[in-house]
Amino acid sequence: MGKTSLLNDLAATPWAASCTARQLINSPDPRSLLGDRQLLIIDALDEVASPAEGDAVDSVLQKLGVLGFPRFVLSCRVGDWRAATAVEAIREQYNAPPLELHLEPLDRDQQYELLALLTDDKERADSLLAHFERFQLDFLGNPQTLKLIAALPTDKALPETSSKLFELATKQLLLKEHKDGKRELPPDRALEAAGAAFSGLILTGSSRIVRKASANAGEGELALNEVEALAGPDLEQVIKTRLFAGSTDSFTYEHRRIGEYLGARWLAERADTRAKRKRLLAMLRSEGRVPASLRGLHAWLALDGHFAPVVIKADPMGVIEYGDGEVLTTPQARLLLDTLEQLSRDNPRFLGW
Repeated sequence: MGKTSLLNDLAATPWAASCTARQLINSPDPRSLLGDRQLLIIDALDEVASPAEGDAVDSVLQKLGVLGFPRFVLSCRVGDWRAATAVEAIREQYNAPPLELHLEPLDRDQQYELLALLTDDKERADSLLAHFERFQLDFLGNPQTLKLIAALPTDKALPETSSKLFELATKQLLLKEHKDGKRELPPDRALEAAGAAFSGLILTGSSRIVRKASANAGEGELALNEVEALAGPDLEQVIKTRLFAGSTDSFTYEHRRIGEYLGARWLAERADTRAKRKRLLAMLRSEGRVPASLRGLHAWLALDGHFAPVVIKADPMGVIEYGDGEVLTTPQARLLLDTLEQLSRDNPRFLGW
């Protein structure tokens, strides 16, 4: 929804400092992050790997305690915000509940306004909205997704599902080069290299890939040479595309959800035996549950028929919130509904937010 963009704007003040939740938790001296500022802005709580519910918030609060419990802003994807436990933990330390704010989806007028601005074509904006509204998809309220929709090619059929949108957008938009005379990689090879890089980032809990030797990589950094061992020589060219954000020496995915989509696609293609699939799923679980930082990667595995049943049973809401429930087969959809029904009986408050 653009949480990081919003927090970057909030951090552009002389009285605020910013970091990711992972940086704060892993910092041996959190005072170096806050400095002489009065407000600490903490992004991406949901990207912290934590085995049990509430662990990430508790770890953040421990570091805030070292700082004397300053004022803070903390962001998290709504599906991973466990309000009951998180609010109580914060109340215990700050003697007051936190103010919870939600980024609301754009309404239809705002969707049209943004699409018209991005396409510079009101008729095109109208036709794009009409197309996607017909399929009752839930991503039109997200400005990040609208950017992908606005850049869809005019000479190809419009996608009808989230996964088809991501597939077309990554090939036609994010991999498109604008430098004349520059050799482009075939899309499949480029997406393979990107998927390897993104799966490496997400599985290791790293925030960026850096041009450093492995021994010199810091907390949250993944050395480029380690990623190249998975992605191959195409990685150097792929990191210069709009799939990636950052500088020439430090880069990461442009959009977390696209990183999860391409990472899952790469992993599924390589988990081509029962033993490999079992091992991969074990890597994505902790104490029988899928950690918040891995739910998106886990959810997109449901696009593969071998993974779909076990992914749905393990995290049905993850498939809905982070994957693409529109492409499930009829048996898979029935399994999803049955699993949700059982989950609601076992844990009526499973929608903690």
